[in-house]
Amino acid sequence: MAATFPKPMLQKAFSVFAPMLGVFTVAGPILGGVLIDANLFGLEWRPIFLINVVIGGVALVMAVRFLPTVPAHTAPRIDVLSSGLLYVLSLFFQLTLEYTPTQTSLALIPLTVGIMAGSGIAAGLVAKLARRLVAAGLLAIIAGIAAMLVLLHTTGLDLPWWQLAISTLMMGIGAGICFSSIFNTALGDVSPEEAGSASGSLSAVQQVANGIGSALVTSIFLALLPSGDLAAVTATLLGFLALIGICLLVVPLLPKTAAPDVD
Repeated sequence: MAATFPKPMLQKAFSVFAPMLGVFTVAGPILGGVLIDANLFGLEWRPIFLINVVIGGVALVMAVRFLPTVPAHTAPRIDVLSSGLLYVLSLFFQLTLEYTPTQTSLALIPLTVGIMAGSGIAAGLVAKLARRLVAAGLLAIIAGIAAMLVLLHTTGLDLPWWQLAISTLMMGIGAGICFSSIFNTALGDVSPEEAGSASGSLSAVQQVANGIGSALVTSIFLALLPSGDLAAVTATLLGFLALIGICLLVVPLLPKTAAPDVD
């Protein structure tokens, strides 16, 4: 992206790209749940994989048509991002609360709405607040996780999906703020010559971290299930709180200013 847009325009570009990445991360499981319940042509769960052939084909054609060819300049820098929370919530809703795939999809809608709302909030503030905005997003996620833990331990596991809407909305808002601010904050001190490779590396490492984080967290959750449903989700969410706490500690290492923007 940095090779396509001049540095002054990176904030606007990432303010669109980053939240969309988050939205489609959540929208994928929602669509998957609908497809499973629909049981198209009697194929049961198989359409959730077959649809990727269509989506991947369209993306490939568009990439060849619109993306520039940019040589690499530097080795990637490591960044820590995770979408494991989404997968834990999906498993929790289905395995513990016994929601259907469609009910699980509905329960995740507030997360998607929150991501879009958080992205909108962050768009006008990232240039002014930079890394402080990243910290605010992390704090919102902490608040959402804490609210869910309180709800589960006060009402138990017999609750409809809509009662979880406030906590998942708070998590989504925090995630949207982080998605919209982390990219151009991290690139705030990058020179124009290295902007292309730096932004590409950041995006690539994010995807790798998402995959590793999701696999690790879901493995922990499933391993703890024999000890009890509530205990498993509690321990996993507490682990997320600890991870986000570590992220808050390293936020001061980010550049003080974000990539500049112009109208």
